[in-house]
Amino acid sequence: MGAAQCGRRSLSLIIICVASAIFYAFYSAWHLLLLGCMLTVNWLLAKHVTKNRYLILGICINLGVLLLFKYSAFIAWQFGIGSSALPAWLLTLPLAISFYTFHQISFLVDVSRGKVKRPDILTYTTYILLFPQLIAGPIVRYSEIGGQLRRRMPIFVEHRLFRIGFIF
Repeated sequence: MGAAQCGRRSLSLIIICVASAIFYAFYSAWHLLLLGCMLTVNWLLAKHVTKNRYLILGICINLGVLLLFKYSAFIAWQFGIGSSALPAWLLTLPLAISFYTFHQISFLVDVSRGKVKRPDILTYTTYILLFPQLIAGPIVRYSEIGGQLRRRMPIFVEHRLFRIGFIF
């Protein structure tokens, strides 16, 4: 009874991405859409980030989204606008927004410095969405985890290992 291996790395990454997206969507499907947009923008910017203006653009977009969600209610309150004038999606803070914002900025900086190459979209999405890391941290650089995401992974594990993990 060995672990069933699947040579299709893509299938393993898709399973991880879908499971992570479902986990994130339990909090808010709207915020999952925001995260998906941020993933896409950062992955596209990584293609051109060797030019400083694209790196600066990427950092500004990431920090702008972070500041929008973190401080919009506070700024509205300071100017006497009141939170009722703000759309509801601005009033709830996206789960782990600071974490995934800085995670993506570190990726753009690493690509711009030539420390890592821009991976395919599925590998990049898995790197950002990996749910055990997304919520708890710490920020892991792509150079530290990219090799693990590129290798073949088992899809199924032995029943005994699953039972041990499920019980404890």
